[in-house]
Amino acid sequence: MNLNEAINEIMRQLMGRFRKMSIENELRRGHIINQSCEPLSEGVKVTEKVGEKFEGKKVDLSERQKKIIKFIRKNNRITTSSCASLLSISADTALRELTKMKSLGLIKTKGIGRGIYYVIR
Repeated sequence: MNLNEAINEIMRQLMGRFRKMSIENELRRGHIINQSCEPLSEGVKVTEKVGEKFEGKKVDLSERQKKIIKFIRKNNRITTSSCASLLSISADTALRELTKMKSLGLIKTKGIGRGIYYVIR
């Protein structure tokens, strides 16, 4: 093995480790949902569980989240109070559920102040 081949081999190993660490960090932060990592010769293979599909992302949704998505698809939007009524939960719990879905990139907010509502991203 010459010097260039040795350098390329070291770089490939380092990049594989970096990719794996990067994906594991994203998993810890909750940015990547239901994914597992397998080391490969050239990095990491990321596999996802099958669930609802949003713009190429596959995530497993809870029953509450499925109901919220169905409601938004039917009515084009949902508010915190309508979410609370739909799921028979408190407004605070509804807000937490909607905020979690927003952080996952499933929904986004529209409006300001008391007029905030959520739509599918």
